[in-house]
Amino acid sequence: MLKLLIIILITVILPYRSFAADGVAVNGKDSLTKTEREFMVLPFGYYTTETSVALGVFSQLKFNEKDRIFGNIIYTFNNQLMFFMISDYYPENIIIHNKLVAENYFAEAYGVGNMSSPEDKYDYRYVIIENFLETGISIYKNSSAFIATDNFYYRPYDDDKAALLYSSSPDQFANGIGLSIKYSDVTDRFFRDGLLCRAGYLYYPESFGNLKKFSVLESEAAYFVSFRESVLNSHFIARSSYGDPHPEKLSALGGSEVLRGYPSGRFTDKCMWAAQIQYDIRFYKDLSLCSFVSAGDVFGNLSGITIKYTKVGYGGGFLYDYKGLTVRMEAATSREKEIQIIVT
Repeated sequence: MLKLLIIILITVILPYRSFAADGVAVNGKDSLTKTEREFMVLPFGYYTTETSVALGVFSQLKFNEKDRIFGNIIYTFNNQLMFFMISDYYPENIIIHNKLVAENYFAEAYGVGNMSSPEDKYDYRYVIIENFLETGISIYKNSSAFIATDNFYYRPYDDDKAALLYSSSPDQFANGIGLSIKYSDVTDRFFRDGLLCRAGYLYYPESFGNLKKFSVLESEAAYFVSFRESVLNSHFIARSSYGDPHPEKLSALGGSEVLRGYPSGRFTDKCMWAAQIQYDIRFYKDLSLCSFVSAGDVFGNLSGITIKYTKVGYGGGFLYDYKGLTVRMEAATSREKEIQIIVT
């Protein structure tokens, strides 16, 4: 069913000022000039049959070419709140990446496994606060190694069947620690080029205050190649969880990132794989058109891998790049024929 959607984007550019003069080194790095340092704000609003009227703000605070904070906050007239903030900081030879998420929101669940039906859907509400931190160093050219921590708090409402089956506790925690490695020579311009490879492992022991012990192994690879004012990019991701993971830590397909064309969390299980190919082409100045096709599946363990139940999604839309802040609006669908509107 097509969801009605109205988007309003207003760009407000506010100069970011600091006490450093133009070209003066800050924390060992050359600072940007005052004309380049900016605090960008993009207010927006939309309406869907599920969320009612929603108001939000994209924002980015850029300190220099590498150090920046990006955030997004959305509030709907159904009393839903969603906030996330991503920070990247490079003091001296250290690399720090942090992602903070806070939500009081509604979601849909369909049960576990790749054979779940749309008729199995039920709605539930939850509160989640999660902070994921990676601290690392560059080990060789474009390669980095990190120590990672994940601090996760979850409070289910009475209609959250999966979480309440996992534990009757009203306050559910998942605190993990692990390692990750990353290689990237991807350029930072609008039409990117390069290769990205990443792998990470997180362990959630009971001694960290977790309800049950589990671990998560994740890997991804992406390749970008630009030509004639366009770019072709491919992305592959695989994820496996072991032990007894919290329902929100299961591998999931669907939503705005993995297997677009299906609702968020449409398929969940302990393991998953997904692949996507996307083509972007410049339409006018910083406005580009895009089309994509993606495929993937979930399964209970590695022995359950098969292409027989592979899910496929496809769609298109446009991307707008403003001084390094990219906003995208897309429409995607799948074999289930429901159209998903994606705005990020």
